[in-house]
Amino acid sequence: MVFLIQQVRAMTISAKYLNRKRRLPAFSLLEILTVLVIVGVILTLPRWPLIGSNLLSRANDRISVTQAKVDVAILAQSRPSSQKIISVTLDPVCPAKVVQVYLGGWLKPVAIECPVGTLTVSTLGELRLEKS
Repeated sequence: MVFLIQQVRAMTISAKYLNRKRRLPAFSLLEILTVLVIVGVILTLPRWPLIGSNLLSRANDRISVTQAKVDVAILAQSRPSSQKIISVTLDPVCPAKVVQVYLGGWLKPVAIECPVGTLTVSTLGELRLEKS
């Protein structure tokens, strides 16, 4: 048993001696914490919700989002479908207003009064906003 303990000690000493030059330099705990604090401050400084709301506040951006919704519905109705009518909400421009896309991908031309102005929808789904 004593021989086994001496053998284990000799092996650990030789392993430590052989791995002495293989050590890789690493960052200290203080350096890692400093970097984490800096990254945390950088991520919390900008007001991300304000940036997102400013992107949709412009009329052109609102119309492009609404136009994309209408285009997706027209594309879905242009191929054979089991739905005869798809209702599309005009949320960013006209909240709680709906346009219906019929089978074949066509719409009934309509003019809708919105808080921003008058939104006209053509038969092919083109949106046009006329400010009042």
